[in-house]
Amino acid sequence: MLQWSQVHKTQLTTLSGRKTSTMEHLASEILANIERLGEHLMEHPLGLPDLDMVSDGSKMTVPNMLEVQMGIFPATSDILKVNEERTKSATREMFILAELIETEKAYVRDLREGIDTCMREMLTQEKKIPAGLNNMEHVIFGNLLELYEFHHEIFLKELEKHANVPEDVGHCFVKWAEKFQLYVDYCKNSDKSTRLIMEHTVNYSNKIQQKHGLAFSVESFLIKPIQRMTRYPLLLKNLLECCEDRKGVLKEALELTLSIPKRANDAIHFSMLEGFNESVESQRELLLKESFKMWDSKLPFCRGKNRHLFLLKKSLVVCKEVKDDKGMTKYIYKRKLNLAEMKLTEHLKGDPGKFVLGVGHTWMSSKGIVLKASTIQTKLDWIEHIQKLNKEHTIHLTGSLTEPISIP
Repeated sequence: MLQWSQVHKTQLTTLSGRKTSTMEHLASEILANIERLGEHLMEHPLGLPDLDMVSDGSKMTVPNMLEVQMGIFPATSDILKVNEERTKSATREMFILAELIETEKAYVRDLREGIDTCMREMLTQEKKIPAGLNNMEHVIFGNLLELYEFHHEIFLKELEKHANVPEDVGHCFVKWAEKFQLYVDYCKNSDKSTRLIMEHTVNYSNKIQQKHGLAFSVESFLIKPIQRMTRYPLLLKNLLECCEDRKGVLKEALELTLSIPKRANDAIHFSMLEGFNESVESQRELLLKESFKMWDSKLPFCRGKNRHLFLLKKSLVVCKEVKDDKGMTKYIYKRKLNLAEMKLTEHLKGDPGKFVLGVGHTWMSSKGIVLKASTIQTKLDWIEHIQKLNKEHTIHLTGSLTEPISIP
């Protein structure tokens, strides 16, 4: 390398005898840079991934230091650094995916073990179980068998199909999105299940655990689906952060898993509603729930009443929140307002936290109500959702009116 650089340096000096000393200095600097690059490549040869970084598509070209300085190619150290980061990212992707699959296997094993022990004991040992638990298996275990069958027969196998492609694992969640409604139903039942177990199964649960040598109690077994439900968003979020390609389906999967706890929480609260004979499904989606101070629109200065409101796609359900003998919350149904007929007044003079909802031609209708939110942000959120729903109803109604009427 030294002999090669000396010969070319002599040739350049001969050819540039009439050049200024500045040009001679530049030539010397270029050759010195080339020599240093050559020595670096001798010690640290480029691998195939590095050569791919500097390929022009038709042939492989190795950059020299002048091209690096001019910005034509990245420096070798930068290439190696980028390649190292990509390798680390790819390794992390595979690690997270492996964790997702392995924890899924453990989850399925735990469900199976709990079904074969805890559930089987309650189904076959009728004479030995506490009196308060007779024929209450459907309350204690809910739809646990359906959850197990879904994960064992379908979801685990779907994840294993994508064991080598982290970017595509989101398809498993999106494809089977409807099945994750099982978790909403399970959580909806969990409140009743927990109360029943706490009242009747403390000693009985310990006996089952000791008899079968279980690492978990009945109570711990029944909470596993809820723990698994909250684990999916964490794993998908970590996977999304290190994946470079096809992020769209991962984002969709993350949004799905994040929505499950909210939907479950909404379902739990709505299940506490007494006197309302319609289901959440019949009213479409539950959007918001909140406690307000409420007045009659004709008497806004009288003493307000505490009311809990459920905002659904089609209606607004007004309830009274109470506690039962055991201190458990429940909601007593009072009235329902049809959103298609609802009028909204965003501001009420004298209190920035108030707004008015009415049904009919004017908000001063006898059915109108004045609401005061606990915070300004809560008020703004509800106004935004109600306005959006009103707009959707208007568009739907306008479309219906413009359709041709068939005359027999």
